Amino acid sequence: DIEYARIERHDKTDDGQRPLIKFRRRNSNKEELIECDFIAGCDGGASKCCRHSIPKDEIRTIRKSYPYSWLSILVDSPPDGHELVYSFDKTNGFALQSLRSPTKSRYHLQVSVDDKLEDWPDERIWSQLNKRLTLKDKSWKLNEGAIIHRALFPIRTSMTIPMQYKRLFLVGDAAHIVPPTAAKGLNVAVKDARILAEAIIDVYDNNTFDKLDNYTDKCLIHISEAEEFANYMTSLLHKLDLSNENNEINEFDEIFQRARQHQFQHSDALRRHIAQMYVS
Repeated sequence: DIEYARIERHDKTDDGQRPLIKFRRRNSNKEELIECDFIAGCDGGASKCCRHSIPKDEIRTIRKSYPYSWLSILVDSPPDGHELVYSFDKTNGFALQSLRSPTKSRYHLQVSVDDKLEDWPDERIWSQLNKRLTLKDKSWKLNEGAIIHRALFPIRTSMTIPMQYKRLFLVGDAAHIVPPTAAKGLNVAVKDARILAEAIIDVYDNNTFDKLDNYTDKCLIHISEAEEFANYMTSLLHKLDLSNENNEINEFDEIFQRARQHQFQHSDALRRHIAQMYVS
């Protein structure tokens, strides 16, 4: 395990030497060094290493926070079926059954952004999951079980631009957070990594930096598409908050949401497009 890491040099232009990373392992007083040609910043959105090593006037981060959170639980029971189950309940909100393993299930519930874990005892969790997920004809219902892990996390999105500084290149959550509703986070991170790998190979094979110089612009194409699709899915499936002062604006959002849900229910072309976006 790494106790801390910091980037000392980003490029040869700093002092004529290669990029340099200093780090220390947990339970060790010895500082270790890595010299390299390039740095891939894959340390996630919460890390204080890669993205935070870039001067603030060289990058900017665009953020959006949604007015709700997810309560996520891991349950010691097999999933009922082999598909993800999404649900929108206009009274209670969003719920999702996702697949974890043949013996364990993952569930997510839309909750208030102000809620705490102690607000959600087991009885309330299962009551809400059953209300939101169980079909009216009882042809499909939950496999309840012991809750072995639970967590709350706010739904948010962000993009850091540019995704590169000298010979440091941000990858995945270090550069962008995608709302989880569309399950695109890993897909987008893998696309980032592939584009960066191909660009670095081009440097060694052809001694050209054109692809590396274009890394951010190339990545922003698929990142923007994923962010837009995740925002669409999130807005489509979550109960809206009409309680704040902008009630007139939010009422329009509810009208638009009903229109999108109607389109989804009655348009084969739209459902095919959503399916294509979901798996791409």
